[in-house]
Amino acid sequence: MDAGSDAGTQGSDGPADQGPDFPHEVGDPASGKEVFRFETFGNEGFWTNAMRLPEGIVAQRLTPKQALMAGLSVDVEALDTATQQAVAAELAAHGTDGPLLNDPETTLKLLNANAVIGVVVKDTNGDGVLDVATGDQVGVSCALCHAITDGSVLAVPDGGSVGKRIDGPTPHTLNVGAILAIAANSRAYYPLTQVKLTANGDTSIGRAPRRWG
Repeated sequence: MDAGSDAGTQGSDGPADQGPDFPHEVGDPASGKEVFRFETFGNEGFWTNAMRLPEGIVAQRLTPKQALMAGLSVDVEALDTATQQAVAAELAAHGTDGPLLNDPETTLKLLNANAVIGVVVKDTNGDGVLDVATGDQVGVSCALCHAITDGSVLAVPDGGSVGKRIDGPTPHTLNVGAILAIAANSRAYYPLTQVKLTANGDTSIGRAPRRWG
């Protein structure tokens, strides 16, 4: 085999001119964490205006205990020191039957503190204060389905927990159906699902399965 033939079997680094060199840029981990935890990508319009989740929370007088039983979790480090101490004292004295965990007003305080993992309150009215009662909207972030807590304060059997946030793990006890049912207009979610309703003559609504030819 001559030198020319042998050269043809060698690997290639590609063309001599490979275009401009784009150096690798290291991302900002802190910003990425904020996006994962609190970025809703605008879905608060759907969860607040279409599903009317905040309205349902208020109308049903949802308590923190009920939210935990639905699989939602609370980041204790998002709470002020006084609230942390009050919750710890109540759990020590009454377990989950104390007044704080059974007060709907506590639920709103947890939401406004953005302490309910994955359920994000946005300052949509621009007053600088997070308050769903004054019109601020609620959306969901990636963390709803991809974060838990360590359960160091409270772990509800087959439910959520209260403790230090752990990003990444899936909350296998998250009851999505129960959360959707809290909304005042849960029917708004139907177009995103494939549901057969007996009351609708067993007719399916929502996204039809793809038919393969």
